[in-house]
Amino acid sequence: MLQIFLSIISIPFFSFLLNTKSKVFNKVEMLFFFLVLFLIAGLRHVDIANDSLAYATSFIDIEYFNSFWDFEGRFEFGFQYLTKFIKFYISDEVYVYFIITSFIIQFFLIDFIFKNSRILWFSVFLLITLRFYFFSVSAIRQGMALGVCMYSYEYLKRGKLNKFFISVLLAFSFHYSALVFLILPVLSKIKPSVKKILFFGGISMIVFSTLGYFIEIFSSVLDYGKDYIDQGLANNFYQRLGAIFIMLLSFIILIFVYKSDYFKKNKNDKVFRIQFWSIYLAFLINVLAIKFSILIRFYYYFGIFSIILLPNVINFMQNKRSKNIALKFWFLISLVFIMIILYNKPEWYNFYPYKFFWEK
Repeated sequence: MLQIFLSIISIPFFSFLLNTKSKVFNKVEMLFFFLVLFLIAGLRHVDIANDSLAYATSFIDIEYFNSFWDFEGRFEFGFQYLTKFIKFYISDEVYVYFIITSFIIQFFLIDFIFKNSRILWFSVFLLITLRFYFFSVSAIRQGMALGVCMYSYEYLKRGKLNKFFISVLLAFSFHYSALVFLILPVLSKIKPSVKKILFFGGISMIVFSTLGYFIEIFSSVLDYGKDYIDQGLANNFYQRLGAIFIMLLSFIILIFVYKSDYFKKNKNDKVFRIQFWSIYLAFLINVLAIKFSILIRFYYYFGIFSIILLPNVINFMQNKRSKNIALKFWFLISLVFIMIILYNKPEWYNFYPYKFFWEK
């Protein structure tokens, strides 16, 4: 825990040492952060991160059958083809499999930050403290899908919808949940207002109250993800304190952005609308996830915009004192947030005690 704590809080200090006053230094800084995050993820032991062993087992067991294009099992077809390509044309070693997939995922996430954040080091810091990094290491399939969706976002910003849809479909081939990302073009056309926020919030409350009924319908007609659906709904909210904790932080982020001058200045901007409605949708998903935990899977596609929106809101502040207070506030809040989770719920990510793949 101490090693994780020191590693996280070292991020701003490395940023100050690199002196990021130019684009060249920004690239050096992000290259450094990418290498650190990639190496920790890629060189991990199979016992690190909850899903690593399952992915390693599936990688070892995969067979060539009659054709490279044979498709079977519960994993999405794009992910199966990538897995086969790595095993049969690059290496059948599990550690190589982890290195390649981690490289792809962390590259997309760092690229997303580099292209969209005004305070690069702080976005990297939030990537870790708001749990997106830990999730991306463990959930390889959805981590790949999330990375591709972040890449597709660049097409959406430039209005290249055909390339956006193609990219999201590619993400869909790695994890079916990525299809929810197709809602972003619709959100980009909706100007944020109190009435619309309350309207969508009211709809989410109706869904929250009737969620059990819809889950029964889905479970009766769908086989995919049935292992998650069979977990059922949570009626004892005392056992869902972790989900409530996450929802509260999501709500504070939303209020902070909504009350900012950055919101007032940019609410007519298409790119900002995408980002704002994404963090609002992330909040609504967190509310619903209190009752049905698997919905948190959809949160990551939208909640990740908070790691660029928070730094951009802070950077926009004209008063230096207010800017420093806001930066320190979110630095401490997010740090305390992740340390509480890692200390009280280490089983969520199974990330420590960390060890490399060559260690026993």
